[in-house]
Amino acid sequence: MTLKIDEYDFDFSLPRIEKKVGNSHQDFEVSTNANLSFKEAAIRRDFTINAIGYDYFKNEILDPFGGMNDLKNKIIKHIDDKTFVEDSLRVYRSVQFVSRFEFEIDENTKILCKKIVSSGELKFLPKERVFEELKKLFLKSKKPSLGLNLLKEFNIMNIEQNLEEIDNLAFILKDKNYDDFRKLYLFYSCLCKGMNEDETYSFIKNLTDDKKFIKNILILNETNLTNDIKILKRLSLKLKLEDLIVLNQASKNQISLEVFEILKSLDILNTPIKPLVLGKDLIKIGFFPSERFKEILDFAFDLQIEDDLSKSNIIKKITQQYKF
Repeated sequence: MTLKIDEYDFDFSLPRIEKKVGNSHQDFEVSTNANLSFKEAAIRRDFTINAIGYDYFKNEILDPFGGMNDLKNKIIKHIDDKTFVEDSLRVYRSVQFVSRFEFEIDENTKILCKKIVSSGELKFLPKERVFEELKKLFLKSKKPSLGLNLLKEFNIMNIEQNLEEIDNLAFILKDKNYDDFRKLYLFYSCLCKGMNEDETYSFIKNLTDDKKFIKNILILNETNLTNDIKILKRLSLKLKLEDLIVLNQASKNQISLEVFEILKSLDILNTPIKPLVLGKDLIKIGFFPSERFKEILDFAFDLQIEDDLSKSNIIKKITQQYKF
């Protein structure tokens, strides 16, 4: 059970014993036992800093594995060799903890993580669970590069390029009122910079099946920022142009400030350009709804973008080009 207070999540569970019975992340036999001591119950926790308790009645901290000392020294350390390796998701959890809290990982814990990776156990993890751990890495870290470097050291992801840009992006996004979905596809777009379309698709598809998420990343990574107003107007129909601005700011591309002002003046920073001529305008001047409407409206939109014509002049061109 999870209790949320403000931005904090508090998890509650009964003391339990778990036994791994298969390869899947869910292949555990679980039995609750209210008579377990705190130490017996906590030994199956992942890290010492997550095995600190509080006895309300005695008003004392319960710390059987030295978690308080590791917390003070900023160390991510596993509790028990045998139980730690039974849950391979803990490799990703250690990575996101290192990144979020800017802690060091204990050398013995690092050795166990590498052992899990080399055993091939990670392939049995549901990609949704992996995606959630990486989501925490990106959205809750000031320096996601810390975790990404550890993923490289563990031979999980060979990420070398773009690490500085990703940290720059984290700094920029902390002041943006974007939802998590948007922030996350921006991080992955930055992460995949330099990959071709097939490589990007394959990389992201291994983490999520969300078609909109994948599409946003592919579009961003095939699009270059420009100060050409006509191109920008058309691009506004495909993506939120502020996304391009933010990614270019992260890479310290100087053109981003100039383009930002252009987009603000055109009011297409986060919304597509609005067509001046609509179907109701064609009906008003005498056209009957037909299959030609799309062709005529496309013609009108081209005039709006390419020739920067006013609505009245576009309608005039339509009446010259098309018969009622």
